[in-house]
Amino acid sequence: MKNKMLKENFWLIIIILLVFQRIIVQYISVFSYYDEIVMLIFLTIYILNICLNKKIMKHEGKIIFLIFMTIIIGISGNFISDFERPYSLIISGIIVWFKSFIVFICANRYFSKFYSGTNGIIKKTAKVVRLIVLCAFIGLILSPITKFGVDTLSVRMRYGLHPYKFLYSQPALLSWYCIAFAMILMLDLAFNTNKKKNIIYLILNSIVWAFTLRSRAFAFIISFWILYFIIFKLERFPKIKFKYIAITGIIVFLVGGSAIQKYFMSGETTRAILLFTGIDIAKKYFPLGVGFANYATSASFKAYSPVYYLYGFNNIYRLNQSEDGMTELTDCYWPAVMGELGVLGVIFIVAILFKIGKYLINKSKKNKYSYSCTIFLIVTSLFSSIATGVYSSDAMILYVIITCIGCYMNIGNIKGLKNNG
Repeated sequence: MKNKMLKENFWLIIIILLVFQRIIVQYISVFSYYDEIVMLIFLTIYILNICLNKKIMKHEGKIIFLIFMTIIIGISGNFISDFERPYSLIISGIIVWFKSFIVFICANRYFSKFYSGTNGIIKKTAKVVRLIVLCAFIGLILSPITKFGVDTLSVRMRYGLHPYKFLYSQPALLSWYCIAFAMILMLDLAFNTNKKKNIIYLILNSIVWAFTLRSRAFAFIISFWILYFIIFKLERFPKIKFKYIAITGIIVFLVGGSAIQKYFMSGETTRAILLFTGIDIAKKYFPLGVGFANYATSASFKAYSPVYYLYGFNNIYRLNQSEDGMTELTDCYWPAVMGELGVLGVIFIVAILFKIGKYLINKSKKNKYSYSCTIFLIVTSLFSSIATGVYSSDAMILYVIITCIGCYMNIGNIKGLKNNG
């Protein structure tokens, strides 16, 4: 029992530090590597497990093979494109590309063998999350007087209001972690006898989330409550079908249509430039791209990529080597895939995401709590990847851990779901 509690507390600390990573980094810059340390912890446990059991599960093997092939594509792109990069940067780029996928493989195996289920981790984490949400909400209520957590930069004003960022450096980051809070509170509904209490906190989280004033936040809040109504009220078990993706896409477009037009249709914003340049690179350097650490990734910015000089990025504000270290070069995902990994890389990344998504859906079907968490992760991450590098982010590692923990809940005889077919 003591050993079980120590493990639960250990993973509670790991998760909470991931939640606060972007806050701590503001004061301790080296903490930016924390998510990579978490990946190494999982990878070490995984390798030890493999050595003891001498067995790799079939689904793990398929994903590992796809990752390995994608790495070969990227490295081949480095050599063929003639854009030479230091080996240290290439390794750094590889880690950033695949860290969330590696965490999925390792965390899924680890938590599947967790003694008596992952209930204790969920309960303890939910208590901390409720406290965070309450503090964020109180800060929001008092913000008109105290100005606490308000982003006062005029360029970030939306709808005539200053967005709320709580303790984070910008509202977009708070929006990322509100997704994680919603997922944890949704899982905790299985164990909370006073479910109304968790619903109240989910509502408070939605209010805080809305005041980040992000277009995606509005779309995801609506999607969350539609999903909640279907699964928890109608007791339906919706399958992932094209019509559901289309409906969600329409919601995102209606709520965030102005942002989509602003970022991608004008051709003048940094995201639009990154997208069209990524497509152009994929055509010119077909089918392998320009290789790791060369385009629209953090590694390509650390040592400014020669590709950027080729396309004149060095003369574009927020795409150049700014003195303040701020950049919008990494505000994308698929343009980076097209640029660094080419057409073949796009195919392999899509295959990896498909394999992981399919596995999580099948694994989480045993109860409505883990299933709703999985569906919400898939919806938010897919649509976030249109405008951010979500699959390469530290937040994605947090989402993956939460989802894997949810898949191995032990909820006994809690009522299941009706299959909607």
